Amino acid sequence: MTYRLDRPIVCCKMTGAEIREARLGLGLTQALLASQLGVAVETVHRWEAEKINPTLRSQIALRSVLGKEESKPAKSKRRKS
Repeated sequence: MTYRLDRPIVCCKMTGAEIREARLGLGLTQALLASQLGVAVETVHRWEAEKINPTLRSQIALRSVLGKEESKPAKSKRRKS
């Protein structure tokens, strides 16, 4: 599966717990998620256990599959002195 980026993306690392929680929330097994992403089941397990970090490409695919599209961070307001 190929993911095409039609807009700029701000990608922040998902923690293993966030990946697991999102996966379970969608009723996906590690095997189903791995299949959708084109990676090994062991890879998903290692991400969730935080033994390895997903590549940027995998982060983008994870967010797309898990419905966790990242929005732009809010700009901080500077106070004038």
